[in-house]
Parts: sequence; C-alpha cells; structure tokens
Amino acid sequence: MLSRPIFWQRMIQPVRQLYSNLSMTPCLLCHTPTQQYGVCAHCQHDLPRIVIACPRCAIPLTSPYHCGHCLTSPPLRYASLSVFSYNPAIKKLISQFKFHQALHLKYFFSAQLAQMVADKVVDTPQLIMPIPLHTSRLRQRGYNQAGEVAKILSKQLQIPLNQTHLQRIKATQSQSQLTLKERKKNLHAAFHCRPFHSNTHIVLIDDVLTTGHTAEAATKALLQQGVSKVSLWTIARATL
Repeated sequence: MLSRPIFWQRMIQPVRQLYSNLSMTPCLLCHTPTQQYGVCAHCQHDLPRIVIACPRCAIPLTSPYHCGHCLTSPPLRYASLSVFSYNPAIKKLISQFKFHQALHLKYFFSAQLAQMVADKVVDTPQLIMPIPLHTSRLRQRGYNQAGEVAKILSKQLQIPLNQTHLQRIKATQSQSQLTLKERKKNLHAAFHCRPFHSNTHIVLIDDVLTTGHTAEAATKALLQQGVSKVSLWTIARATL
C-alpha cells in the first residue's frame, strides 16, 4: 500500500502536467512572458517559501515544534499549514487574485498548496471547506478566492469538497484595517454551521493567515456542530 505522501505526489502529477501545457502569459511580478500561470520560474524561485513552521499556527520557525504562544494559548484548530511568508510579492499576487480578477492564479496557488500537502500532511482530512464570504461580499467580488483554490485541491487530493454547511452570516469589515482587539470583536458570531457527524476532520482553506481570528471563529462554529478536528491550509502566513 502506498504511503500517504507518495500517493498524493502521484495525485498532483496532473497539476504539473497542466503547468507544462499553458499558453504564454505575462508574469504578474516581472512581466516576462511565462507558461507558469501568472508567475515565471525566476520569480517563483524568489518567493519566500516556508520550510519549517509551528504545526499548530504555521508561524515560521527554526525548528519543527510548537511555538511558545501555541504552547501556552493553543488555538482551537488542530493544525495549520501555509506555503509562503507574506512579503510584498505575495501580497501583490494575492491582491491580484482577490480584487483584480486574476483567477488564473488559482492554478498556481492550488499547485503550491498541493505540493506542500503532499510533502508534509500525514493526517488526511475528510472534507475540504473554504472559509466562506458573506453573500454581500460574494456578490460584490463575484467569486470566493478560497473557494476557487479549494475546488482544485479537492479534485487533485481526492478529498470531498463541502461549501454548504458553513456560512458567513455577518457582513464583517475587512480584517486588514483593524486592530487585534477589533478583529476579534468583528468576527463574533460571524459564522453559522449546520450539524456534522462526529469524528469528522475538516480542513479550512483561506488565502492569508494573520492573527487567526477568522479561522478561530469558523473553527468554533464547526466544533460546536460535532466536527472533531479542524485544520487550516493557507497560501500565506503573515504577522502583525
């Protein structure tokens, strides 16, 4: 029987093949024509990949153990994984993806996440679930960037996708402009979850993990409805 990392390595081969059959488009960082879905090979090499991190909150570390904060005040979620540290280049790519209709980046981001999952994740979730947008934000933007990535990951990793049980019922302000205290208050009672069977392990998908308040609010709603474990996979890990 194949080990989980080898199995997932084989599962993501179609993503790599898709990468090699693309028409030329300009790199969103240096504008060089590329077949890499928005980011040329040179710019990809320069992106700040996270090699070692706290397994609970994904903060970059020099050793693969829980950080001091997670040892004293652990988050509700079971585990976290992020591909990149949040620097100006990653900020630009995520901004283009979220706010400027650069939807082709979903293939780049999902491929990067799939590769890291194949390399590092051994406790396989049973469901993939994107952090939902409020209906007003979804109408305004036209799509949920986390949902776009989650759809591809679900297919490539063969983990079922669920976009119905968790809903954002509060039209919150953008977290990026708020203080730590304001962020937590902003997300109070922001999510509603339908009941789940017990012993379900769900992984949430989001673009950026900063304070973790959004993930904590969503995780709390899931745990209250019978979910046993919640993990979080994000494109980037930021700090305030």
